[in-house]
Amino acid sequence: MGSSLRLLSFVAFAAIISSACSALICGQTASRPEQRPEWKAFYASQETYRSRGTEALNAENALEKKDECKHAVSTLQIGQCGSRLLDSTQQNYINYVRAIGALLRLDPPGAKTPDEASMPDAGRAFDAAEALWIKYRDAQCESGGNLYWGGTMRPGAILGCRIKLTQRHIQDLAEIYADLWS
Repeated sequence: MGSSLRLLSFVAFAAIISSACSALICGQTASRPEQRPEWKAFYASQETYRSRGTEALNAENALEKKDECKHAVSTLQIGQCGSRLLDSTQQNYINYVRAIGALLRLDPPGAKTPDEASMPDAGRAFDAAEALWIKYRDAQCESGGNLYWGGTMRPGAILGCRIKLTQRHIQDLAEIYADLWS
């Protein structure tokens, strides 16, 4: 019994030393992934894209609150103001979509393995979805504008529709891709 107890004690002692040596790499501290240069670059890129996306989303939210066209009264004024508003909303949309796309394409260091070759390309799928959404928006607004066919309200109705659908879509994207910001 005595030799069995000694052997068991030696095995337990060896296991403790082995785990301590592994944890400390026998006197050296293990490098945390976030401290390695490739991870620092990854996190910096991630922060840059998140910042750009947040800036675009905040700009659009501020634009929506302004109600810039409230003083436009004539068809010409409404059209000019609506056109400027659509340009701004469209630019915010483009900036936000670019940020999401960049985050979806950003691979952590060492992430590519042969098993991942069969995984869907999130960036490419996102691009395809957005291309289809733009076609939907434009077709929907043209269709709605047909209610005013032949009248001076048609261009304003189409502009208003494109603005509203783009604003809503930006908010939808913010909800769908919220996890990219966490």
